[in-house]
Amino acid sequence: MVTTVKARGRMTKDLVTPYRVGDRVTALVWDKQRGGSVHAGDRGTIRAIVTSDPNAGGETFLMYDVEVPNGVVSLSAGEFEVWAKR
Repeated sequence: MVTTVKARGRMTKDLVTPYRVGDRVTALVWDKQRGGSVHAGDRGTIRAIVTSDPNAGGETFLMYDVEVPNGVVSLSAGEFEVWAKR
């Protein structure tokens, strides 16, 4: 099953992803953000799927808010892999 985020703002088409809220993922990157930090290998759960900035005028892509042991971080699709589907 896929998730579709409807076009809004200056977006010209819907965005589709194979991931869903609740999927369990493993981080592939190290990053420190305002909401927490993540290390490669940390496991977490997708809590929200949001657009990067639908009104920016550039390319809009999906970001995934992932709850990991050290908080909640925003990752792009290439920064994690799914290990258990919801």
